[in-house]
Formats: sequence, C-alpha cells, structure tokens
Amino acid sequence: MNTKPNILFIEDEEELRNILKKVIEKEGYAVDVSSTGQGAIGKVRKKRYDLVITDLRLPGMSGQEAIKRIEEISPNLKFIIISGYQLDSALEAKIKKGTYSFFGKPFLNQDVISEIKRLVG
Repeated sequence: MNTKPNILFIEDEEELRNILKKVIEKEGYAVDVSSTGQGAIGKVRKKRYDLVITDLRLPGMSGQEAIKRIEEISPNLKFIIISGYQLDSALEAKIKKGTYSFFGKPFLNQDVISEIKRLVG
C-alpha cells in the first residue's frame, strides 16, 4: 500500500498557510497545519509525520523552540524552514550539514515543492 507522506506546516500567517497547503496537497501529499509551535507539538505527539515545514517567527513559542521539542518526540523528522529573519548559528550549522533546508521569504512555491520531493519522495 502506497501511502502519501505526511507533512506538518507551521505558519501563523493564514493566507500563506492556506496557499502553500493547497499547493503541496495538489502534489499528492497529506498536509496538516498549525498556526503555533505548541499546537504543532500536540499534533506530532498524536501522528507520525515525514516532514515539518515551519516559520521561525511564531506567536508564543518560537519556531526554533518548536523544532527542538519536535525533534525530542520524533528525532528522524526532516525540516524545511521558511523565514524572513536571520537564522541562529545552530540552525545554520544544521542547514549546512543538510539536516534542514531553508527558504527565505518570499520564496517560490515550486522551489519548496522540489525540496519536499527531494526529502520525502
């Protein structure tokens, strides 16, 4: 049985969240969304994901803190970070190592789709 990869998209900007969710689903992926890091952590505890796409600036808990907590729950998860802000050195190191991918805002939807296909098929 061939199941679609599960993707969790964490983004507080509703318009961007809705648009990218539709674009990713059109490519055949299953997408859950969360507007907060805390909400995303709850979802990761209940369901297995193949990939998390997250913004860094989120209300309440930062995207970086959410990534740290999510990694504790699911250590082999892959991440794509999208942000208009500067990365800290720990995230930069993981991006250089290839553990994470990064797209600055604004980004092209097709670039994100290509990266999703590279990471999870």
